[in-house]
Amino acid sequence: MDIALAIVQLLTLIVLAFYAIQTWRTVREMKESRAQEIAPYVIAYFDVPYGKAQIFVVVKNIGKGVARDVRLNFDPPLRNSDSVNVNDIGFIKNGIRSMPPGYEIRTFFDGMREYFKTQELPLLYRAEISYSGGLFEGIRTEEYEMDLSAFKKRFFVEEKGLHELVKQFEKLNSTIENKIEELIKLARAKNKRSSGKASDADYLEVGTRDSD
Repeated sequence: MDIALAIVQLLTLIVLAFYAIQTWRTVREMKESRAQEIAPYVIAYFDVPYGKAQIFVVVKNIGKGVARDVRLNFDPPLRNSDSVNVNDIGFIKNGIRSMPPGYEIRTFFDGMREYFKTQELPLLYRAEISYSGGLFEGIRTEEYEMDLSAFKKRFFVEEKGLHELVKQFEKLNSTIENKIEELIKLARAKNKRSSGKASDADYLEVGTRDSD
């Protein structure tokens, strides 16, 4: 009788222990799932907007929580065709104090033509990003490969926007002003000629500007 009771008690303890372990696992998984749902997730990548021959460095929080004290490190250091140390830019050198969900920072890196025609510039960078935030206590560290070779020899149609339109208008306006100035000088030279006061230098100046 005592043996049977002991067996029953042992089996009961085993069942209780099993349920306790399963409950602990379930609670832990729920906490981890909740932590992932509200966790920040910071990424870094190169972006070439459609219709633009420009390369941008982008850092973005695609998670659902606020990322704090974001630190960036690139290997090799970011360098463009002008030999500018892009790592000296504020948010790369000093970090980002806070990035809410969906927030991104981008900076111009280089022109596509200029970068790819410089043979010694790397096509692959490794980004290490560290930050904190969410329910997880401690520092998160993510590593990414930023590959520029995908953009090399890429075909694209360059779109013209308002900025390009203004530049063309300014160029056209400058050309018109120069032509008007030349016509005024030519008219004055002709008036002097007709009055017998014009010199060969007057016509020479106008002719020189026309040839330009």
